[in-house]
Amino acid sequence: MTSIKSMQYAVREVGGKWERETAEHILKYREKYGTDSQEYKNIKDTFYCYGCYLNWKELYEKEPTKKDIPLLNHFNMSRTGGTHFRIRGSAKNRGKNDHGQGCRFKDPVGYLKRVSGNFKFMDVDPKGIINVSILKKKQKKSKKNNRFVADNPGHIGIQRTQTFGALQEIYNCFGEAWIELAIRTEDNKNVKVKDLMFASFQALEESQNHEGKIHIITGKVTKVESRNKGGYINIIFKKEKKLSSPPFTLSVSPNYIYNEDDLKCLENRQIGCYGRVSYNKNFIQMELFSLQNQIVFLDLKEGERCPFTVPSINYERLKMVIDECLESYGAVTSAANDKKFLYYLEKKEDIPLLKEKIKQTIVERDGLAQEKKYRKEEKEKSIIKKEMLIKQLNNKKNDLVSIRSSLEEQNSIMQRLFKIIRRSEEIKLLRSKETIIEKEVMNIKQDYYYISNEIVEIENSIKHVDISNLNLQEKVDETLGEINSIERGFNIEETWREHLKREPGYMYHNTSKNYWISVNFTKSVSNSEIVQVTCVFQLHDKEHSFRISPQTAEIIKFYLRPNDEIVYETARIELVRSLKRLNFSSKKKLIYQS
Repeated sequence: MTSIKSMQYAVREVGGKWERETAEHILKYREKYGTDSQEYKNIKDTFYCYGCYLNWKELYEKEPTKKDIPLLNHFNMSRTGGTHFRIRGSAKNRGKNDHGQGCRFKDPVGYLKRVSGNFKFMDVDPKGIINVSILKKKQKKSKKNNRFVADNPGHIGIQRTQTFGALQEIYNCFGEAWIELAIRTEDNKNVKVKDLMFASFQALEESQNHEGKIHIITGKVTKVESRNKGGYINIIFKKEKKLSSPPFTLSVSPNYIYNEDDLKCLENRQIGCYGRVSYNKNFIQMELFSLQNQIVFLDLKEGERCPFTVPSINYERLKMVIDECLESYGAVTSAANDKKFLYYLEKKEDIPLLKEKIKQTIVERDGLAQEKKYRKEEKEKSIIKKEMLIKQLNNKKNDLVSIRSSLEEQNSIMQRLFKIIRRSEEIKLLRSKETIIEKEVMNIKQDYYYISNEIVEIENSIKHVDISNLNLQEKVDETLGEINSIERGFNIEETWREHLKREPGYMYHNTSKNYWISVNFTKSVSNSEIVQVTCVFQLHDKEHSFRISPQTAEIIKFYLRPNDEIVYETARIELVRSLKRLNFSSKKKLIYQS
């Protein structure tokens, strides 16, 4: 677009310092003293371009002199409405008295392109078209600067004021000349701002002819009504007496963060609102979801701060969302009474008795260890005896073999024929020895079998001791496990009770999943305007609902920020995501209302 000729602002050098001046203020000065008065003549040649002044400071990081920026004339257009400044001289003869390169009034689009990075929902494409995306609410989170200014950062209870959104900043920059700016709306239509602007009394005709079309509806707000039964807040514009149609209304859905008090700043103000107009026989309205991005104050006074503050998150509305969401997943509200959860606190009194039981078992186990030691020693002795018996048995068997060999020789045919008389005594002696050794072999075998059986019995007794020792160790482990379970359960139970003590806090119960659920809201440590929502999901015993399972609770935390217009919907989405992760199943379709 071409340069903006009519400007609402100028700068004057007063006492060696540059001060911003408004056309409206100079008009009142002229009306007070007169255009031909000496008072006005003293200042009429002191108005310089505000845009060039700011651009010079940005480029050179110092204040300009009067020679560095162009001189302006003030025009009284009160007969036709309005007043403004313009460059002195015509385009042909103004010479060097012209806007500098980069001045916002010489090249509005170039200026907006440079500053668009500071604003959400506005950018300038390479062709110089200003793209507005205010109504695209489901877009990705912006990485641009958040436009907050803290009166007292981090101090709980101190409200924080917002700075203006893109539309208001454009209006503040160019004043009434903003209507000449060309923009591309969310409908991909290239229009000038003036093509979108309609007074509130014209909204009926426009909505009937162009349902859902994007407009900037202007007018004076008379009242911000209380939230109705459906959860909506209606903002009523001044009605023209001659019109029978209902007054134009801005409607704030319960999905959005605003409370009535957040919107009171609109009462008795001349505003414009950017959005889509809808109509039926009962109302003509536009949805309002963002004060910062949709609203333009057209009656803003010089130096006036942003009239609205960052909205606060309402705990009652937030609880309604939590209640409805958890109810849809089978959980019901329950009184947050930490006194009911005392099972492990009482069981903790059994720990000294359990420890004494462990001591006694250990003493018994030590006795078994001594018995096992004794049995092993007995076994070693018996093995030595067995080995000695084996040796003796082998020796006797060898003797027996020798005797029997001698007997065989004596019984040969030749000996019987020739020496029968002489050898008979020797045979008797050998027979006697054979008998004695056979008895000795039999006795040794009996001792061997006895010792072998004794060793088996000792081994069995050692195994029995080992089994008994193992059983005792299992008892010790079982008792230690019981103690650990009590101590772990006590710590978890104590942590659970601490969650229930926090204010504001709420408790819910899901019988099908055996879960207790604790929800509480706290202020963020880093920023008191941010609310931390903590949801604790604690399992309990199937048969005893007030007996906490000794398993660590699932804790889900998420943060809600007051610059999130759909903060209550965000809370619902975060909670549903957590419930699904814990395998909760929805029992009914969730209809969101806050």
